[in-house]
Amino acid sequence: MESYSLAVADLSPVPDDALAPTSDLTGRPPWRRVETSVLDTGRLIRAAYDHRFAVLGLNLTSASIVGYVRDYGPVTQTNIAAHLRMGKAATGSAIDKLVDRGVLERQSDPADRRVWRIALTDDGERFASAAVDLDGQLGAELRRDMTREERQLLYRMLSKLQANAHYALGDLSEADRAARCADLSEVPVIEGADTSSSGNTPRQKAAS
Repeated sequence: MESYSLAVADLSPVPDDALAPTSDLTGRPPWRRVETSVLDTGRLIRAAYDHRFAVLGLNLTSASIVGYVRDYGPVTQTNIAAHLRMGKAATGSAIDKLVDRGVLERQSDPADRRVWRIALTDDGERFASAAVDLDGQLGAELRRDMTREERQLLYRMLSKLQANAHYALGDLSEADRAARCADLSEVPVIEGADTSSSGNTPRQKAAS
């Protein structure tokens, strides 16, 4: 397995859709596309989070739920699913497992007995603190050799890709897509500013 420094050093730019030399022995495909690189990067980041959270018996999904409940709980299952962009069934299944482990608990809502709110247990509080620490460590590692200006630029570029993808899915009109991209282009890159947010859950950080 090649070292981190060698892997970074190998990231020489290749124009979109341009063929790489046939003598390229790095194992890379003969062409690179922005979309493919983004998908591959997302999968790698997801795997890194799952690997890091495994020490707590969590994965990115369950750690994100724990983090969200820690920041905003007690909350409804519907709120969790909507905020983390998860399906209701998948959210319910993940919550059930965390309840069985004693990390989360369901509490009745005093205002509506038909509604259950999800909260952290005492053990869950300790899990959440450990997960936050692991998230911070991995976030720092993922940002190595990237300046703050580069991170800001990357955020803007990915946000434009997301707007274009929403348009392709029919979620945005052309006017709204263009407006979002224009707003992103007008935001100046602030030298020395740190755009990272400690309030984000691990899942949000990995998906942004």
